[in-house]
Amino acid sequence: MGGDSNWQTNAELEYKGHKFQTGWYGIWKWNHRFYNNKNRIGTMVTFFSIIVGGWIGSKVLGYMYNRKENARLRAEKNARFESFKQAALEWDRKGRPSL
Repeated sequence: MGGDSNWQTNAELEYKGHKFQTGWYGIWKWNHRFYNNKNRIGTMVTFFSIIVGGWIGSKVLGYMYNRKENARLRAEKNARFESFKQAALEWDRKGRPSL
């Protein structure tokens, strides 16, 4: 963009492609920008990069948000494993317990 925006007219900005379009015409304009251009492969790469990046970002944010809960679950799992380990050691010491 650049330049002094106080002397640039709307027509000038629209000619340079900087005018922000809203409403249905803006949707139509963006639709053509995406689907009626020469650089279709780059557009698809950009689009799917945004999608995949958002998906990965959601995973990262979910991991960060669930840190505490995951730590609690891991502690429970470790406690269960510890009790199992104690039972296995007792089994090794005394032979098979009478059931």
